[in-house]
Amino acid sequence: MDGLRTMTKPLICIVLVLFLWNETGLKRKFHRLIAAGLVFGLAGDVFLMMNNMFIFGLGSFLIGHILYAWAFLTQTSSLSLTKHKGYIFIACLLISYSYYLYSVLKPSLGVLEIPVIAYILVIAAMALFAFTRKQQTNLASFLFIFIGSLLFIASDSILAINKFVAYVPDSGIMIMSSYMLAQYGITTGAVMDRSNRSS
Repeated sequence: MDGLRTMTKPLICIVLVLFLWNETGLKRKFHRLIAAGLVFGLAGDVFLMMNNMFIFGLGSFLIGHILYAWAFLTQTSSLSLTKHKGYIFIACLLISYSYYLYSVLKPSLGVLEIPVIAYILVIAAMALFAFTRKQQTNLASFLFIFIGSLLFIASDSILAINKFVAYVPDSGIMIMSSYMLAQYGITTGAVMDRSNRSS
């Protein structure tokens, strides 16, 4: 099982980068940022499969989420946000969940406390910016990317609890399935994008 996972896990992001490139040509900044995020996701996958490389995996995924957040931010209009304030509710939910997750992890983090806090904040911001695209793109693209961002939070939460707090039954299957769906959702949403902006 571990051998199969070692062979197949890196293929997830490789296949999705090729899919994104084939469908979009990576002509827009939005798509290039998503592709770059997938590349760092690939690096994170490789590091997490190696012994004693967790911090490098964490750092790779952190950069990947920053790139995703940047991509989503390019499709966020400050004018639209003043008219549609639903993002405030989503922000409150994400902040509440982030604090809860941190409180659960905190006793076991040790020297990794600061990197983990940074990661939790960045992935929450990524999900928030995925939501703020709502008024700037078509519904299918919005839903795929926003749901993908939430699945990323779910996947990383299970991984963190399983690593730092306590063993989670069937955690491997839950982490991998939600992770694959997250990356697939974000990539497919990017391909489906019919943004009001040309970037």
